[in-house]
Amino acid sequence: ADILCCIVVFTKKKKMNSLPGGTQKMNVILINLVCKCLQITESCAEVKLQALLDITTQRILKSQGSIIDSVSDKYFEKLYLISKWGCDGSSQQSEYKQVFNSECDSDSSIFFTSVVPLQLVSGDIDDPNKIILWQNPRFSSPRYCRPIKIKFIHETVDITLQEKECIENQIEKLQPSIVHFNDTEIMVNHILMFTMIDGKVCNSVTSTKSAMRCYICGSTSKDFNKIEKMIDIKTNDLNLKFGLSILHSWIRFFECLLHLSYKIGIKKSQARGDEEKRKVLENKKRIQEDFKSKLGLLVDIPKCCYGTSNDGNTARRFFENTEMSSSMTTISTGVDIEIINCFKIVLLTISSGYKIDLKKFNNYCILTAQKFVDKYPWYNMSTSVHKILIHGT
Repeated sequence: ADILCCIVVFTKKKKMNSLPGGTQKMNVILINLVCKCLQITESCAEVKLQALLDITTQRILKSQGSIIDSVSDKYFEKLYLISKWGCDGSSQQSEYKQVFNSECDSDSSIFFTSVVPLQLVSGDIDDPNKIILWQNPRFSSPRYCRPIKIKFIHETVDITLQEKECIENQIEKLQPSIVHFNDTEIMVNHILMFTMIDGKVCNSVTSTKSAMRCYICGSTSKDFNKIEKMIDIKTNDLNLKFGLSILHSWIRFFECLLHLSYKIGIKKSQARGDEEKRKVLENKKRIQEDFKSKLGLLVDIPKCCYGTSNDGNTARRFFENTEMSSSMTTISTGVDIEIINCFKIVLLTISSGYKIDLKKFNNYCILTAQKFVDKYPWYNMSTSVHKILIHGT
C-alpha cells in the first residue's frame, strides 16, 4: 500500500504526461485499486484489512512460486494465512509547521495499527502434520509489518477499545483471498491473532486499572513473590490469548534486574525517606556510569519525547555479558550471576522459534522464580517477569 501511495503522489504531480503508454495504463489501474482500499485524510491514513490481506497473500504465493509448483494440488484444498495484529500509540512527537482544518487535530501524538503475516499452512491449524508452505523468518522484525491505520491521535483506553472493535468487525467479515497462480485458482483463509501489543494495551482491553496488577490472574505485586500461591491461583484463560511480546520480555527482564540492583544497598522494594532515596540514586548513577564505560550502553536515560534508553539491543547486550553485568550491578551480595543466566535461558527459549517442551519449560520457570525469591525476598518481581515465569506455559 505504501508503494501504491507513492505511485499516486508521483502520477498526480507529473499528471502522467511523461510516462510511456503501457506504464501509464498500468498506473491508472493501480490508482483505481488504491482509491478503493485506501482512505486518507490530513489526520489519518487507513487501508481496508481485506484488501491488505489479499495483496499480502498474493505476494507471499508469488515469492514461493517454486514451492507452489512442486507440491500436489491437494495441498491447496485448505490453506490458511496465520497473522498477528496489534496497535500502539506514541505521544510528544515532533510537531511540524502545518495547519489542520480541525482545531482538535495535532501531530504531537500518533496511533498505529498493523498486521504481520506469520505462516502460510496447508491443513487444519491444530493438525501436527500440517504443511508449512511459508514462514516469516523474522516474526519480531518490522520487515513484514503491514500498516492498517496511522492516525494522529493520543492513545487512551477508549481509543484502544474503539480500534480493537473496528478491526475485529473487519475480521468477522473477512472473505478468503483468491489468487490466480499458473492457471490455478488458490483460495486462502485468514486467521488473525491480537497478540502484537504491549502491557498498556493488554491492561486497556482487559479493564486492568493498575500496571502492577497481572491481567491473567488478578494478583498484585505484593503477592508475586508467593510462588506456591501463584502456582495454584485461578487464572482468566480468556486473557491468555493476548500472548507475550518477546521484545518487551527482554526489556522488562533486564529492567527488573537493573532496578533491583539500584536497591541492593537498602534491601527494600521501595525507597522511603531521604537517606534511602539518596543511596538508591547514588547506586543508580554508579551503575549507569559503569554500563557506559565498560559496555558503551546508556541505561535508564529518559528520552526527550518518550520512554527511556532501555531497548531490545541494550537488554540483549546485558544478557550476553552476564559476568560483566553481574559485576557492574554488585554491591554487597549483588545481582547473582545465576539469576541473570536463568533469566537469559528463559528469554532465549521463548525467542528460539522452536517447539518447546512445555512441561520442562514450566518446571524451569517455576525453579527460576523460586531462586529469585530465595535470593531477593525483599524485592517484588515485576509484572512482566511474573507473567512469563508463572503463566508462560
